[in-house]
Amino acid sequence: MTKNQLTIRDNLTGGAFKDRLNAVLPKHLSADRMVAVALSAMTKSPKLAGSDVDQPSFFKAMMTLSEVGLEPNGIHAHLIPFKNNRRNCTEVQLVIDYKGLVLIASRAGFQCSAFAVYEGDEFDWSNGECHRHVPHFLLGKEAGNALAYVARIVDQNSGLTHYEIMSVEQVRKIQKESRAGSSGPWVTHFDEMAKKTVFRRAAKWLPLASEAAAAVMADDDKPASVKRGETIDAEAFRDMLGNASPETVDS
Repeated sequence: MTKNQLTIRDNLTGGAFKDRLNAVLPKHLSADRMVAVALSAMTKSPKLAGSDVDQPSFFKAMMTLSEVGLEPNGIHAHLIPFKNNRRNCTEVQLVIDYKGLVLIASRAGFQCSAFAVYEGDEFDWSNGECHRHVPHFLLGKEAGNALAYVARIVDQNSGLTHYEIMSVEQVRKIQKESRAGSSGPWVTHFDEMAKKTVFRRAAKWLPLASEAAAAVMADDDKPASVKRGETIDAEAFRDMLGNASPETVDS
């Protein structure tokens, strides 16, 4: 970065980017709030503020979050830095957590839940539905190993219910193939990521708006071997920040 180039903090707190946020944010969020939460995320994960950060990937993640009305607060969504040795930079990947996906679906009129099934639970599954689940602790039993994860989605208008179930082995396979499988929430919050995985499989039938559907089905679990293109190109990035000159923006 030359002395004339703006840092990621400069661009994040600048008026041009806040104007872009205000154009897409829902009423319950403000641009100042989104920027404040992003700055907090950068404090918790200093690599997000490094001089080698690919700014287009960072700001694309922020715009996606703004379009679906979520914050990068480490609860609903995470901004995860990845070193890209081929490009010699740190890319930022958006990972929306299970709680974030549930929030998106609930705003569209769906009641959602997901839970783990452990050894010692009473669990009755047949014909694609969960007919009974009593957790082990309500039966006075000790927790055993997790056996499966189940998602339940109810259309609050029609009352129709859809279930999905995945074994722990199936979830671990997704983790192994994920670009983020060895770091971030897969390591620190495995149960939440497992719930997210089974929820995403169940949510394929949800009639969500295009932005929400894209967020729910986002490819943050795409295998690391798949070659990724740049999130947005340099010209689009400059346009996002108010047509800044090439000398003042990292690209």
